Amino acid sequence: MKIRYALSMLALTTLLLGRPAGADPSSAWQRAIHFPAGPADGLAARDGYVYALSGWTRGDAVLIFDVRDPAAPRFVHGFPGRGYVRGGAFKDSVYYLPAIYWSVMTIDVAEPERARLLRSLFFNFPVGDVASLAVDGDRLYVGGRGGGLRILDITNPETPLLVAHHPQFGFLNQIVAADGLLILRPQRGESILATVADDQVQEHGRIQLGGQIRLLGSALYETIRNEWIVRDLANPAEPEVSERIAGFSPIGLLAPDQMLAAGPDQTLTVFDVSNPLQPVRQRDIALPPGVTPGNAVIDNGTLVVSDRSRISLRLFDLSGDTARQTAERFIMRNAGNLALAADGHAFLSYAQGMDTTVFTLDLAGDEATADFAARLGQQVASRDDAYGVHDTHNAAAIARVGNYLLNGDGVLDISNPLQPQVVQPIRRVASEIAIRGHLAALAQSDRLTLLDVSKLPERVVLGEYRPEGEGVHLTGVALGEGLAFLVNHSRGLRQVEVLDIRDPANPQPLGRCEIPQGIVAALHENLLYVPASGSGGMTLVDVADPAAPKVLKTLPGLVDTGSYRIRVHEGKLYYTDSMRGIRVADLADPLNPVLIETHVGTTAHSASYTDFEIRDGKLYGLRYSHLDIWSVGE
Repeated sequence: MKIRYALSMLALTTLLLGRPAGADPSSAWQRAIHFPAGPADGLAARDGYVYALSGWTRGDAVLIFDVRDPAAPRFVHGFPGRGYVRGGAFKDSVYYLPAIYWSVMTIDVAEPERARLLRSLFFNFPVGDVASLAVDGDRLYVGGRGGGLRILDITNPETPLLVAHHPQFGFLNQIVAADGLLILRPQRGESILATVADDQVQEHGRIQLGGQIRLLGSALYETIRNEWIVRDLANPAEPEVSERIAGFSPIGLLAPDQMLAAGPDQTLTVFDVSNPLQPVRQRDIALPPGVTPGNAVIDNGTLVVSDRSRISLRLFDLSGDTARQTAERFIMRNAGNLALAADGHAFLSYAQGMDTTVFTLDLAGDEATADFAARLGQQVASRDDAYGVHDTHNAAAIARVGNYLLNGDGVLDISNPLQPQVVQPIRRVASEIAIRGHLAALAQSDRLTLLDVSKLPERVVLGEYRPEGEGVHLTGVALGEGLAFLVNHSRGLRQVEVLDIRDPANPQPLGRCEIPQGIVAALHENLLYVPASGSGGMTLVDVADPAAPKVLKTLPGLVDTGSYRIRVHEGKLYYTDSMRGIRVADLADPLNPVLIETHVGTTAHSASYTDFEIRDGKLYGLRYSHLDIWSVGE
């Protein structure tokens, strides 16, 4: 958790202090393909569009999908965030979103496919923390950590006016407002029942609330322990429980007088709420098996569910007694790795927990956004085999060999990129895969696995090497003639190790040396280039004598932060440098590489690249929500 937090804050800091948001990409730029990426933890719907909230500083904070045609939803826009966003509220065509570290984002969604940030409303909470907000009429209510309640006049959303501040309410974790009623829910203790008149808050009483709450007229809906509790707030000083409905959780309005609720056994139930204080059960709708619902919204009779297990949006027609799926759109959950097919497709992969996922991305056409053309998911058999290094993308290496894709030590048939097939199931993920001739070397944490790739789709294991002792975490591998160069990046040890692999069935250690840091390496002539993994610098290791590798020097300036991938191509060194982009150094003098260019896409989004490939004079760079393409070598 500490590592993830540090990376997130690094991303946020770089976003604030780096190049201006929306800066022009580097020269030789061709195009970027924007794909849906992020956790998609929350959903909202408005006028045929669904907004999935990712809560990510590194990718998209808001993913926008056009669902006007339920059979053919489209990902149309991904909006970068300023901090971790939470559930927001609409006022006309403006979407207000609370964001940890950046207060309130106000987004103009009049044209959802060209949504734009109007402004950020920053308040002097600790680190700009806004945890909750609500809109009622022309008033925006905002609460956060230690900041109390702020009320803003949003008659003109581009120039909101702070009209009242009530610091006595402290840390407000949730705010609900409707027709002058106001419920303030602190982080701890009882919730406050109040009314608002002339921006003055009059407290009427306190009540213990749990779970999720919402207001419909004067009816307060609370869901706790799978029970729907309805309270009458006509007199907020004396709230009365009017109904208790066991086993149901309100989802949202299906129509002005119909509420959809989640029930037991994967069912949905429609309630008549024409009298909000006395919901009446009308009909049950069964969800198909295999759906793991998270958040859900309804738009024009279409149910959109975020599926937690598949990391997708699933659309259902509710016109019958059974919810009928009309479409599904997948979302990339975390940072990923890249492999290029031979026919204009790319494959993106990531690992999350014990699940591995490979997506197909169509590179044809000139659209700025693209949905994934196919998805293939597998589960690693043992938790010991699902590991991560600094982030999950380092445990999701893939490599193409002809019509096959190595996915860790698994094999996929990609002769039809739109229908990838598992030929050999994945048994263990890999941080990096290096291929030389018919030999593939997989860095797999506590071992190096050597595969013969000339007999694919048959998986032929030639040999394994497992370093002795504790503190082994193999993260990178490079191949030479009869040699393998390993990077070991464990907590207590940073080193490069050289193996004799002339007999792959019996790899033998030759020598090793400690390095400052690094998780990957590239070989050129008799030098191993190891970029830093956190604090900058490029270490040069002399491997002319494989039995006695030695650090020659560490050069500053080539790497500012940390690198996830490095390769040598036509006498040049290509490597990622965290959010600085993909850098290129000239190796005309191998002992003194010279930085000659940096490739960075538009920086409104995170420019932290996790993988890249070079093919046919083009550089393909993968970051959290984009695949960027440049011309190189001209």
